Amino acid sequence: MKKIYLIPFIFLMQFANAQTGAQNPSIMIFPSKNLLKSLDCLKTIKNQDTEEDEPLYKKAFTESTDLLLAIQAINKKFLAVDYPTKSLEDAIATAQEERVSMIAQGITPSLEDIILANVKPDIKCELSWEFKKGGLGSQLSFVFKAVDAYSGDNIASIGSPGIQTTNTNIAQMIADQVERNMEGFLQDINRYFERMKENGRKIKLTILVDNKSDIDLEFGECNTEFYMDIIEKEIKKNAYNHYSKLKNVTGKKMVFEEIAIPIYGTDGIGISARDWLKPLISSLKKSCKLKISDKTVGIGDGKLTIY
Repeated sequence: MKKIYLIPFIFLMQFANAQTGAQNPSIMIFPSKNLLKSLDCLKTIKNQDTEEDEPLYKKAFTESTDLLLAIQAINKKFLAVDYPTKSLEDAIATAQEERVSMIAQGITPSLEDIILANVKPDIKCELSWEFKKGGLGSQLSFVFKAVDAYSGDNIASIGSPGIQTTNTNIAQMIADQVERNMEGFLQDINRYFERMKENGRKIKLTILVDNKSDIDLEFGECNTEFYMDIIEKEIKKNAYNHYSKLKNVTGKKMVFEEIAIPIYGTDGIGISARDWLKPLISSLKKSCKLKISDKTVGIGDGKLTIY
């Protein structure tokens, strides 16, 4: 009787990628808002008359050894199966400096947006847990969720409503649970990424006309064509598989809820919304003599202003 050996999915993926030269998606782990709140590392601030939650990542890493060790331990699990990881802790200082500079210019981006745009991970993972101590033992509940760093689409998750334990090493317990569920978690990520390879990465784009400008996107013309038609045609020409989806347009605003772009550039580095928009801006400036300012901050959310 012949023996049948089952090769785990993870090692099959490693072998396939080695043969094709494909790279696995990169991963960056963030503490969730719920976890930051429980650590007293979430501050409410006012941003243009609206209240927003500002994460205090540096404080969280400084005051919570469990958080630091948990992320390091999970990163090791990913690196062990050839999934590159990006360090949130290393990216904080540069992003904070950039944010101060942007606020001085009247732009108020979130710290997370700046970090993602600078580091360009493919997958953003959010970690949350609650550890309750009891008389005869403790209980650990946690959620580890993967989302598309560009679009925010949900991809995969691991979690437990409560693990009874006498262990107090939170970081190790979470890392062990992630490792036990790693195969299914990575299967979901790879299915999502394979579809992305076929269809391109999705970004959003909002184009605004400054109130002082006479430009009318809907009915104004450039070289006998409406501005909206020129813009949409140029976007489709440059989009991956020529796919884009225009949500709405008025004289002062165009919103594309989806534009497909390549995942990586020729250098193997991820392409952000700002990267992809550069040729579009150049073309519109040249063909219609438009004055355009790129206000994009987020990794997958383009924002242009026409003056």
